[in-house]
Amino acid sequence: MQIPEFTPLLIALLTVSGLKLTADWVINGLVVFSKKEKYNPKKNDQLKLPKVSIIICARNESHNLIEFLPKVLEQDYPDFEVVVVNDRSIDDTQTLLNAFAIKHSNLKVTRVQESELHWAGKKFALTIGLKSASNSLVLLTDADCFPESDQWLKEMSSNFSDTKKIILGYGAYQKGTSLINKLIRSEAFTIALQYLGLAKMGVPYMGVGRNLAYNKDLFFDNRGFASHQFMASGDDDLFINEVATKKNTTISFNEKSYTTSIPEKSLKLWMEQKRRHLTTSNRYNFISKFALLFTSSLRYSFYLLLIICFFTELYLVGLILFLLNSISLIALYYLPAKRTKSVDLLIWLPISEFFLLLFYPFLLIWNTIISGNPWKNY
Repeated sequence: MQIPEFTPLLIALLTVSGLKLTADWVINGLVVFSKKEKYNPKKNDQLKLPKVSIIICARNESHNLIEFLPKVLEQDYPDFEVVVVNDRSIDDTQTLLNAFAIKHSNLKVTRVQESELHWAGKKFALTIGLKSASNSLVLLTDADCFPESDQWLKEMSSNFSDTKKIILGYGAYQKGTSLINKLIRSEAFTIALQYLGLAKMGVPYMGVGRNLAYNKDLFFDNRGFASHQFMASGDDDLFINEVATKKNTTISFNEKSYTTSIPEKSLKLWMEQKRRHLTTSNRYNFISKFALLFTSSLRYSFYLLLIICFFTELYLVGLILFLLNSISLIALYYLPAKRTKSVDLLIWLPISEFFLLLFYPFLLIWNTIISGNPWKNY
């Protein structure tokens, strides 16, 4: 066969490749090359920092609380409280929290008891925490999560203003040596750059409960989780997707504003976690769906055309474009990887991108055909 016979394929591949690279650099580049929003003590000394409530929901998390809660309680901040919701724990969480409360006057402990009168889950516990919070500005994190700096609260809260009522932060996963650890961290890293980048473009579609701040009046004025309270997931992404706009949302992406969480240690547990998370995406608003569908379609089209090329006389063209795509991703992600201490992931990111394109459809099919109750208890 002659190369001219493959001209339509070549044109399609080059077009899709160009669009994909452009989309990657435009969306992620807004985060990568944006000015680092950092709290400036000299600039803000004369300004009174707002009172903030940090909210943590914990169920059987005593082993994590004893290690990570002090890092939250000891933030360098003039006036804040930490509200921990003990969500039906059967371990010694309550005893531990009572001991912490004796030492830390800014710790408020509330409890969700087992009851048949309500649908018990994280959304219910978080709603209780929000109602218990004394301050209008709240910062959310998880019990298995810790701030990377004692300036975390200051960095996140300094982004609040009269118009900015939602702050999207970056939540990393703790570094490990296993292959599954690198996969989990790679996925979290790329998704973070995507939702932060789209937020910078004016299309905020999600946040992560590991590092998310907002005005609680926004929560109650929009009836909280009422529209999706029957779903186990969505306390962060569905709520943000409903209430976040270009005007009321901003991001915080500098080293002192990060949090780090303990990742799942097995592929099975991580797959179960991701399967639950994927159930929320079909409830996103139209603009969010369009943006995500557009970027996903470019990725799927790019790799599909590459595979076709490898079975034709254009295999060298396909190989060159694959290498260019990989080099482009590594170059694009180098600065944020360095900033988030994730440089070890760079070589994995092109591999992770291709793997996840196969992985997500598998999870969606799994969600469709699975029988019985698809949720595990929170």
